[in-house]
Amino acid sequence: VRGSKMILDANPDYRPVYWDFAANQSPEDKGIAKAMQGKRLPQIGRVIVNVILEDQSRLLAFQKDEADLFQLYGGLAPQVLKDGKLKPEFQKKGVQLSRIIDPELAIYYWNMQDPVFGGLSKEKIALRRAIAMAHKVEDEIRIVDNGEAIPLQFPIPPGVVGHDPQYRSMIQYNPAAANAL
Repeated sequence: VRGSKMILDANPDYRPVYWDFAANQSPEDKGIAKAMQGKRLPQIGRVIVNVILEDQSRLLAFQKDEADLFQLYGGLAPQVLKDGKLKPEFQKKGVQLSRIIDPELAIYYWNMQDPVFGGLSKEKIALRRAIAMAHKVEDEIRIVDNGEAIPLQFPIPPGVVGHDPQYRSMIQYNPAAANAL
């Protein structure tokens, strides 16, 4: 049903694939990898995806057992989590929390025709750089994502080939340097 439901059925004639994947460092992931070792994929024959656009409606469907999987975004985190852990009412129902780093890249766009911000003079470039240096990503995560995100210095997130944990962006939060610019 366009825009509201997708039903995905496993193809029984698809070439056989057996689980042979390494776990990450989390104990939960290690347990899943051990339990799945050598089993034929997929393990589930049918997946039904209901497209529910409103966050609150998705949470309510999950709470009423109308959904088995729920992707929790920052705005709903306080309704489900306390101090980064599932609230007791969800734990009692057997709900499991699985944290996955979902990469998000924020890009600043500038109207280069704007008389204040636009242009390529050294002064205009310095102004745009100062504004970027005055943006505190940690505050955005705390306010917008309810603390349920991690700041990244590199566009490739941890766990993805090419991630460099030592890389540090040249534009860091620094109000003093921003004011100097």
